[in-house]
Amino acid sequence: MGLWDELKRRNVVKVGVAYLALAWFVIQLTDTVVPTLNLPESLNAIILYISLVGFPFAIFFAWAFELTPEGLKRSEDVSPEEYIANARSSKIERVIIGFLAAAVLILIWDNYLGDSDEPQVADQVQGEIIQKAEPEAGREAPGSSDNEASIAVLPFVDMSAEQDQEYFSDGISEEILNVLAKNPNLKVTSRSSSFALKGERLDLREVAARLGVNHILEGSVRKSNNQVRITAQLIEAESDSHLWSETYDRELENIFQLQDELSAAIGSVLELKLLGESTIVAASAVASSSTSPGISEEVDPDAYLLYLQAAHLRENSNRIEDTLELRDILLQVVEIDPDFANGHARLALATSSVSQYGIIPFAEGSELMMASIDRALELDPKNEIAHRALAIHRGSFEMDFLGAIIDFEKVLEINPNSDIAHAQLARSLSYLGEYDKALEHFERAREIDPLNPSILRDEADTEAIVHNYARSEQKYREFLTFRPDNVSLRVGLSIVLILQDRSDEVFQFFQDTEEDFFIDQVFSMANFDSGNLGAADLILDQLIREEADTGAFQIAEIYCHRGEYETCVDWLEHALETRDPGLSFVVASQFLEPVLEQPRSLALIEQMGLTEPLSKHQALLERFSSTTSIQ
Repeated sequence: MGLWDELKRRNVVKVGVAYLALAWFVIQLTDTVVPTLNLPESLNAIILYISLVGFPFAIFFAWAFELTPEGLKRSEDVSPEEYIANARSSKIERVIIGFLAAAVLILIWDNYLGDSDEPQVADQVQGEIIQKAEPEAGREAPGSSDNEASIAVLPFVDMSAEQDQEYFSDGISEEILNVLAKNPNLKVTSRSSSFALKGERLDLREVAARLGVNHILEGSVRKSNNQVRITAQLIEAESDSHLWSETYDRELENIFQLQDELSAAIGSVLELKLLGESTIVAASAVASSSTSPGISEEVDPDAYLLYLQAAHLRENSNRIEDTLELRDILLQVVEIDPDFANGHARLALATSSVSQYGIIPFAEGSELMMASIDRALELDPKNEIAHRALAIHRGSFEMDFLGAIIDFEKVLEINPNSDIAHAQLARSLSYLGEYDKALEHFERAREIDPLNPSILRDEADTEAIVHNYARSEQKYREFLTFRPDNVSLRVGLSIVLILQDRSDEVFQFFQDTEEDFFIDQVFSMANFDSGNLGAADLILDQLIREEADTGAFQIAEIYCHRGEYETCVDWLEHALETRDPGLSFVVASQFLEPVLEQPRSLALIEQMGLTEPLSKHQALLERFSSTTSIQ
């Protein structure tokens, strides 16, 4: 008998085939179950390794042992009459067929059927969001009309074993959002509002209602060594049903290329899902140009990793020292890759912040900022961030508010869904006395970014500027219901209360341990009104010692509130010398109204080019005084 016949007689061939079928089945099952159960990605490699190592052992035992009615025996000890080849062979064949069939079913489900009924990521993928029961039939989608194509991109969950890739998962989410925001037919909630809900345990319908959308995109990022798996799923808020989901497995050789690829693919699919066949051309155009502004295939990967880390720091901290660290990181970015337009644009904004904080001299900051802006626009003439930085420079450094308005309008031409541009354009309009137009842009900014405290405060402040104190207070209290811990909103409400001679109500909004320049300003005023002159003077003296060159405008407001008008104007002139950004608010500040008619104040206002806005402001106040409110 030949070797092949002996192998067949001992069923070695069939055992080998059965083993391979079983191994394939287990590998397919593991690949499907690992992401769902949030198991380490390395488990797939371990199962494959065990399968390969086990194969020669299976072949050896099939050769060395025989199955007899009395059990397993060594092959050399088995007589021909004890051998049950037919029964054993039949069982092995059934095992082979069974495992092959199961593996094929898993393969078909994973590739063709799974996405149609449920996402490839289990509910715990978005750990912060708990999806509840199906809503009532016919119930209208919360926060948005049925016909509106609106979406919020929630921060993707970092599923990496070390949980150290949050900056990457956040970056993926932001890039997808940026792609979608370019389409004017889509209402896309901004990053700050979507990310404001990070970590909250909310029902998806409540998330949609608070963000004013009818669709949610969520997902996860799992990175292991040089491999990355990204899963995204689109959910309709009204029915809590999954419209689409996809999983991407890639090698992480170039992080920004992967990010652009995913953004383009997901952006195209979402636009087609939400907007229908009529927007195929628009969606394709977005997909073909969906790389982030200023990001091209030539960007150095190390520079881009640092850029994402800087973005994560920018969005997750507001300490002055963090602003300096942010600028240091961006300096490294442009040093590694001098041709990275977004790096230069973001560096310009960081330079603006550290300059306005007084960390670097104002004149030096202005020069450095313009150098970064010029380089960014040289590399990318339509760079949204660079144009926004240019508008900020015109308004805050050059006091050219009309020029700032023109530049912010350019930003909106590039990205009509830029909440930041709408809000900053509104501020510039309010500086020039165009309050009705300002409120329109604030309202548009709040539609895009409903939970951004800066936008909320500016909108409420604009009501207060025209002495609509009741409406301003109402908005502040409404905004504080969902951002109760925000210092800026509490300070804004306190100022409105002070302007209504209700200073005694201010102290309840703050803890003794809270430290903030604007809290000190409010406390100095409130203590003065309450007759606590010692406390008021103590706080004011501390502000003068520590913030004379960075808070001159607010110090002037304190002196005007105290009725010390000459000293107030002294500080306004000092604010002009130091180019205090707060000075852009000089015409609109309610506290400064008693001194705006003084010759020295008028000369300062004329020097700033704000004579016409002052006239508009005064005319508006006169109109307000003859009516119960300004609509």
